Amino acid sequence: FLDGRDTPPQSAKQFLSEFENNIKQLDKVKIEDALFDFGNKQAKLGLTAEGFKDYFFKGELNNLKITFNADLGTFDLDELSKLWPKYLGEKAWEWCKEGLYGGEISNGQFVFDFGYDEKTKSFGLVRLYGSADMKDANLHYLEGMPVITNLYGRAIFEQDKIEIKADKGVSDGVILTGGTVLLYDLDKDDNFIKIDLTGYSTITNA
Repeated sequence: FLDGRDTPPQSAKQFLSEFENNIKQLDKVKIEDALFDFGNKQAKLGLTAEGFKDYFFKGELNNLKITFNADLGTFDLDELSKLWPKYLGEKAWEWCKEGLYGGEISNGQFVFDFGYDEKTKSFGLVRLYGSADMKDANLHYLEGMPVITNLYGRAIFEQDKIEIKADKGVSDGVILTGGTVLLYDLDKDDNFIKIDLTGYSTITNA
């Protein structure tokens, strides 16, 4: 017969000890190449999280780090705002939705890093980086300036800046042959833009 006074407490103690050891070993989680269906298109998602021990046993967020990454195939540029959550880099998101439209993006890669911010004493997004090729897109980079149409190039997205590297495009009768449009200080109240575009006119002056 089992001794009901001693065996259950001993078993419970052993179970808790093994459970604690298992949690301590589970300090990192990694998910790779998870497929996300978006209509008839797919995106490949990944997640890495580490630093659970201090959070689980001590309630500390300092060492907790989470990285979410997404690899995109070919999507309509107008679908970018649906794939990119607005609260992750809101100002950059808003500018892209209003300033980049039409055409397609491909070879897109986005990385969202979450961690503990010592300045704000809070856990949240600490870094955003993304890039994608653009094809036949429209770029409205500044109010009062002509829209660049049939734009081909590459876009680089960060929390505080967006850079458009143009290979070619058309702007109010001017054939663009290269250059950049850099919007920066998006994390501040005042934002700035730097434009460096090259091209030639298709209209001969009389």
